Amino acid sequence: MLKASDLSKLLFIFYFQAYQDLRCTLPEQYRGCDTKLDLLRGAVEYIRHLQKCLTNDYEGTSAERVGYVQSFTHIIYNE
Repeated sequence: MLKASDLSKLLFIFYFQAYQDLRCTLPEQYRGCDTKLDLLRGAVEYIRHLQKCLTNDYEGTSAERVGYVQSFTHIIYNE
């Protein structure tokens, strides 16, 4: 059975890895600064951007839309 301090260290490692994964997954313009809060804000902004790209409200050329889709295909295909 894990001690509280061991569990705390393990959770810290998991959170750290999750933030690193998120930082590597987001396109550069959405990564924010070095703080975790800025990283999370960037992730929310990126999700909103993707939602906008998938709705009919998106204003842009089809080439721009293809570019946006290609910008996040690495997430889907784990490239």
